[in-house]
Amino acid sequence: DTELLVYARSRRGRNLRGVWKVVGVANDSAKNRRLYEVRTSADVGATIRVPQSSRCVPLLDRLVP
Repeated sequence: DTELLVYARSRRGRNLRGVWKVVGVANDSAKNRRLYEVRTSADVGATIRVPQSSRCVPLLDRLVP
């Protein structure tokens, strides 16, 4: 309900697999994107860049504390 389960289809993304929690969001108006900051329980951070028109934006917005 409050976390993302991330899996990768390629070997390059293998180290990104796991459970992530959305901790923040920002808008990049110049590129028409939403930037979601995510963290693991081990305090590893990453940013997910999503087009503002993506259908996953409402779901990710609900996960932002």
